[in-house]
Amino acid sequence: GIRGLRYAVESGVKDIILNDVNPAAIELAKKNAIRLGVDAEFVSEDANILLHTRRFAGIDLDPFGSPSPFLQATARSIVHNGVFLVTATDTSPLAGSSPNATVRKYHTNVKKLPWYRELAVRVLWGYVQHHLMVWEKAAIPVFSFFVEHHVRVAGRVLKKPSFVSRCAEMIRIVDNVGPIWTGPLHDRETVRSALGGWDEDYTKVSRKILEIAAEEIDVVGYYNLHFLARELGVSVPPIDDVLSELMGMGYTASRSSLEFRAVKTDAPKEVVMEVVKRLGRSSST
Repeated sequence: GIRGLRYAVESGVKDIILNDVNPAAIELAKKNAIRLGVDAEFVSEDANILLHTRRFAGIDLDPFGSPSPFLQATARSIVHNGVFLVTATDTSPLAGSSPNATVRKYHTNVKKLPWYRELAVRVLWGYVQHHLMVWEKAAIPVFSFFVEHHVRVAGRVLKKPSFVSRCAEMIRIVDNVGPIWTGPLHDRETVRSALGGWDEDYTKVSRKILEIAAEEIDVVGYYNLHFLARELGVSVPPIDDVLSELMGMGYTASRSSLEFRAVKTDAPKEVVMEVVKRLGRSSST
């Protein structure tokens, strides 16, 4: 119950339901709640049963492995203007390393791409949006990240036909994979607000992720400079130099919060490769 209790202690959420199918986990959550002085409701049953029988303004779905078995119930349960968070630890099918598993769990065809970390996030977002749309809902992505072996997305749900239609248009085939979510991955204002509340007790990498996400441009995919430099046979140029060069040529460009060694840009790949080759050559002399 640690995460649910953190919502109560750190975010001031008043009405919290902590659910775990394991009764031992619930007993431990109860003890922690008493220690922290938190008043919460405790449930120990299959999450699908709970989500199909009740409605929630906020849902944090964090199962072991894939969240797919619980997404239909989550989409049905979340209310208009509700907030949800979904975690997936089965990064192999999400990132294209296990295509057959991707078809089974996420109903889409993918292959391993150089921007596989973002691909994983977009596959998950596409499947989440699909389940929401069944109930005439869709989500505004608030924040998305891929850290170590898990993907996590957060969004705000709207039950509004025109918005649902716009979101449906953002689920498309890209680079011969898909359909995947091609819309924004973050809400910059929310990310900047979170950055303003960052505390020194948090990890430095969390601050770096927020700082990059706050300025990240909305294009699909990224270019990993290490991959490109190796392909071109040059040393890796400084990422700031590559960004400056691309923007000086009239393109938009930013870092990627999902892959620190990568750039996101609307420049064609051949342009990016030419810049990396030129800057890489000069940096190796």
